Amino acid sequence: MQAIKHYVDRSLSHVASSAYKRRLRRQLTQQLTQRYHTLVRTGTHEYAAFATTTREFENSGQYQRLRQLGGATDPELYLSRLAHWLYWPLIILLWLSVSWQFSNWRFSWLILVVAGAGLTIFNLLVDELRRHR
Repeated sequence: MQAIKHYVDRSLSHVASSAYKRRLRRQLTQQLTQRYHTLVRTGTHEYAAFATTTREFENSGQYQRLRQLGGATDPELYLSRLAHWLYWPLIILLWLSVSWQFSNWRFSWLILVVAGAGLTIFNLLVDELRRHR
């Protein structure tokens, strides 16, 4: 049912795009669709079945855990954040090391510019790869 797919997509809109999100979307869509069809088979009107299915899901602990997903439980997003957390301290360390070692403070700031541009290009490439998976 298309309405359930849209509902699941809206429910997962705050979760970063990843293999984890795609798997979670597939599982939730299947679970909610099964519940919806069970209600319809027992004689519940389609609109009432959809409303009941979504209400039951929103009252479940599963929905509450889903709302708390900020990324820490998403393995791919966690690794991405960890890499970014390590990236800038290492770049600053490199910049300070080069500056002190060669006493070249006038041009060493270019390391920061190149690092920023490199990170931006890297993020664009990763986002593009995630979209095509």
